[in-house]
Amino acid sequence: MISLALAVLWYGVIPLMGAFLTRRSWRHFRSRFNELRCTRPLTYADVTLESQKISAMPRDFTFLGEVEALSEEDLLWVKNEELTIPVSVKRVSIYVLPQEAPLAYGGSSQEVPRKIAWSDVRSISEGTRIFVGGALVYKDGRVLFSSLPHKPLIVILYEGDERHLIYKTIQAGRHHNEYYNKFTPFLLALGAFSQLLMAFLYMGRPGYRGMVYLNLLALIGPVYPFIPPGLLFTLLYRRLWKRARQYRAFRDLARLPLFHLDKEGRGVTLYTGERYEIMSTNVAPLGLKKDPRCLWLEDPFVKNKNQWYVCGVCPPLQEKASLPAPSLPGPSQDPLIPYMVLEANPFDLIQTYKNRAFMLEMGALAFLAGGVLLNGILAGFLLFWLSK
Repeated sequence: MISLALAVLWYGVIPLMGAFLTRRSWRHFRSRFNELRCTRPLTYADVTLESQKISAMPRDFTFLGEVEALSEEDLLWVKNEELTIPVSVKRVSIYVLPQEAPLAYGGSSQEVPRKIAWSDVRSISEGTRIFVGGALVYKDGRVLFSSLPHKPLIVILYEGDERHLIYKTIQAGRHHNEYYNKFTPFLLALGAFSQLLMAFLYMGRPGYRGMVYLNLLALIGPVYPFIPPGLLFTLLYRRLWKRARQYRAFRDLARLPLFHLDKEGRGVTLYTGERYEIMSTNVAPLGLKKDPRCLWLEDPFVKNKNQWYVCGVCPPLQEKASLPAPSLPGPSQDPLIPYMVLEANPFDLIQTYKNRAFMLEMGALAFLAGGVLLNGILAGFLLFWLSK
């Protein structure tokens, strides 16, 4: 029983705790990114005219531009067409987005953003596209972006269209397999060592031969998923888990427009003066499928679709009144405001993706557990036969 308890502890309980922490850290990353992208971008006036206000109460801003230079003071200088601003990157992690287009844009990438501690960064090429979001503070006589305890800074390096940044970040910002994180190899090694130690202690005692066998079976437990016939179950597990990850990503993408609605579900006026709306139509807006600025999020579970939801900004009221026919929402001036087409009501689509992801995850875990159990039983029979 002690062998089984140790195996469950080192191979199961503690790695699962690490898995929950890993998933939680990526959830916090996406949540903070969504919080930041809903704030307005930094302007020259914010830097030159509001130093006293910034010093008294730091506010969150976003900045889209490119890397200009690095300095020895843990400062990263970034610039756009309007201004140049330093970013204090001491004890800050840099996220590097995958280059390939995400699945939602017809790509095949399921890469995770590389998270690099600033202390490990050796160089960044000048002109690299960058997103910075966080608190603007007044320190040492100058205004700069800096991470605060309650306002962590997010720095993302990316390539491609800045309008795809929000979709790539939300879709890619999650771990492939939370169970296998940076702590897992050490935990599995400790678990195997504990089983080996117990087998050595029981060895030589005739009455404890069964315990030695159990320790040896538990010792090779981490390789059970990778040897036949359990390997087939592991392949099914990986396939289902990969699909569940996609649905969790699509669920979070479908949530993006909801950040720009009020509590009653109505559109709000953005800082740009544009009004964000979710407009339903019973005519498929097929023209938007070819618009590179628009993300088309499908509902793969409904074949006969008769309602589409276009999420974007509407023309001003006076301009809208002069149009001959009702017009669909369009893209915002701000590239961080989502412009999307949903093939179902966003609330229904979110729930559909959430339920399907949960079912796939439970199925994947059942296959994995079944494969491990099958190989464990076969290994037990083999060990028993060899001991005769």
